[in-house]
Amino acid sequence: MGSKPAGDPSPSASHPPAAASRRIKGKRTRTGCLTCRARKVKCDEQPGTCANCERVCLACKWPEVRNVLEERSAAPALASRTVDESPSEADHDPWRGHTNLIHGIPRPIVDRHVEAFFAHVYPVQGNAVVHRGTFMRDVAEGTSSHKVVLAICAVASRFVDAIGTPGGGSQYTMLTGSPEANRWAAEAKADIINSDMSIENITAALILAKHDIYSGRFSQAFVLAALATRMSLALSLHREMPAEADVPRAERETRRRLMYACYSLDRIMSTGVPEFLSVPAHLLHIRLPCAEQKFNLNMESDTPIPNLEDPGVDDFAPAMLDEVGMFGQHVRLLSIRANILRVVRNRRESDLHPWDPSSLFAMAKNKLEAWFNMLPLQFQLEPETVYTRQFQNELTPLTMLHVWYNLNVVELTRISMPGFTESLPAELIARAPPGWVQRTRDLCVSHARLIARTLRHVASLVDMEALIFGDQSLPICVYESARVRLQYAFLLPHEQQPAELEDLTADAAVMTLFIERLGRHFKNSKFLLREMHKMLRRHGLDIGSDVSETSQPGSPAGQDPWSRRVRTLREHAPRRPPPPMPSHSQYYPPLQSSQISANHTSHHSQAGSLPTPAPTDGSSSDHMQQAVPLYGGPGVTGGGFWHSNGHNSGHNSGHGNGHPEEVAALLGELGQAQTMGGVGGMGGGGPVGGGSLMDMFADWVATGYDAGSMCPNSVV
Repeated sequence: MGSKPAGDPSPSASHPPAAASRRIKGKRTRTGCLTCRARKVKCDEQPGTCANCERVCLACKWPEVRNVLEERSAAPALASRTVDESPSEADHDPWRGHTNLIHGIPRPIVDRHVEAFFAHVYPVQGNAVVHRGTFMRDVAEGTSSHKVVLAICAVASRFVDAIGTPGGGSQYTMLTGSPEANRWAAEAKADIINSDMSIENITAALILAKHDIYSGRFSQAFVLAALATRMSLALSLHREMPAEADVPRAERETRRRLMYACYSLDRIMSTGVPEFLSVPAHLLHIRLPCAEQKFNLNMESDTPIPNLEDPGVDDFAPAMLDEVGMFGQHVRLLSIRANILRVVRNRRESDLHPWDPSSLFAMAKNKLEAWFNMLPLQFQLEPETVYTRQFQNELTPLTMLHVWYNLNVVELTRISMPGFTESLPAELIARAPPGWVQRTRDLCVSHARLIARTLRHVASLVDMEALIFGDQSLPICVYESARVRLQYAFLLPHEQQPAELEDLTADAAVMTLFIERLGRHFKNSKFLLREMHKMLRRHGLDIGSDVSETSQPGSPAGQDPWSRRVRTLREHAPRRPPPPMPSHSQYYPPLQSSQISANHTSHHSQAGSLPTPAPTDGSSSDHMQQAVPLYGGPGVTGGGFWHSNGHNSGHNSGHGNGHPEEVAALLGELGQAQTMGGVGGMGGGGPVGGGSLMDMFADWVATGYDAGSMCPNSVV
């Protein structure tokens, strides 16, 4: 009773409910990657790394595929396995049966990874901590450190075309590293934790920290850096060994390099936040790393002991720096950068005004100028030096030495420009001596241009198709350079903006070329490249190839970390203060054509020489020409972010149509709002970022990862 007869034409029988049809249409499958299945999103099942995981910077994990035929053929061998043989060791050893193994890896594979390590990892960013001759001798004699070999193979795997696993073929260079590399790294980390403090443990921890940085695992790198630092201090690597001690030269120099590598990594990971410093600079009383040739050949060297982070100018005689190597120059520049971050990010009310000759600002600028003027010929960008460094696999660190020098000048001097978190308050700018603001701005934008022209100069001398650029910090440098130049362009009189923007467009193409080369081995560098392109397009600049907005992270409806941060930034975008601000033309006057006429010089290098910054008034700072990469960047998002906020629609200068005085006034208001707490202040500082929401967002852009996981107070 109540049942419907067969063939009942009721709607419920002929038309199933909409929910049921949706369930049939969106039926879940079990053939996607494990990551997409855990996130409950549709996987495109692309081999290696699916589009979803690559887009949101996640590790694409797949279930293991069982080979039934091999299992059946292996059944007799499994049945005859001896009792003493561990099933886990037999089943998880991918190279079982090979006779020439080094710590479980075939010798040819180890050799390829070691070669890639010394060619592309060792020269960069304070990674030169292994004496090659001693290491290769230990490998040949079978006495090499298990954890060091695995760490070297892990960090170098992204530069090796084929990992060499059974079956052959090239592996995908995934964002998080290849499966084999991560397995080696995990095994080496376990070995470090389960053993006592030693030089080998410090070496492996430092190399593994760089592997985690390259793979986007900054939390693990932060822990490994602190672990290496603690062990180095406990083993007294921060002190010179007694001269009478019977210790080989290579071992003495290795100890110095390990301590300086800890110092370098510590400053990189702390990004100017004093609470996260693990290596007090005043504790280090060791000589600077010597030149690579002397280190590798066990030659005697005599390098000075620096006063790290002392604001005064070093009293080194130029001859004392002749034996300092690339690593040593990296340390010196990193020490100066620490002073710069103190000046621009941690200003105190008691600090002298930057135009005071005795101020920290003036001392940092003088120290930068002295560093460049004392730079020996072997570290300059003359054509002969470029070719020689390329042959020695040191072109990347040489280029970045100059790039980061220029960025240091930019970050120090952009306190004179409006719109940055480091910008001086408008009231303080109003009290600056006549001409100081203009001279400082000119110096800032000149060095921002030199970042692109340094890259253009190198590209004019080498084959870019054959170049492997291995420094992951380059994207943040070019991004910050583009932001400063874009900000500067809209402070110019309206009729002079097109020329400046055209110059920026041409330089953006060169910078993009280098980052695309870098992206072949560090995929997360492309995230920042996309953001730079979007920033330039918002202001009407044609930079060539387009980036799909719908397929990239950051769509307003997306649930990935990037989209959440974009939504958070938009929800807390800076607004105009309720009380009308006074005219800011008195604080940020438009640039005068007579002061910038020399800025539009040709960016083509002539006979291998780089152009010098535009002269201003003949002050000593004009001699600064032309760097230690950090993985977090300061400041707000790209130039022009204000026009995306509806509350500021009246100030839209997105395509260069806004009046420069109006743009300057708005930028001044944003700087004032930052001072009053209207911008940022939404989250706490973190080991990879500054203190405000804008700082954290910029750091996330620079690194492509969710810094909120390490910032308890951050907004997600």
